[in-house]
Amino acid sequence: MERFCLSVDDEDMRDDLCDAIRGRGAFRRFKDRMQLYGIAEDWYRYRDAALREMAMAWCEAHGISFTET
Repeated sequence: MERFCLSVDDEDMRDDLCDAIRGRGAFRRFKDRMQLYGIAEDWYRYRDAALREMAMAWCEAHGISFTET
């Protein structure tokens, strides 16, 4: 979430998102801010790409062929 927040171009939005992910209740605040700013789809695309990259790297490190279905 932090990498996504830091990737946001708008400085005020970026700062608000970064503040939202600190401490207890971070996931709820982050979700609320995404909805407020209308960037939920951007987040889900970013998250999906990051998870895909992690899975690919793990497979490569373990000698496993990565294929998408």
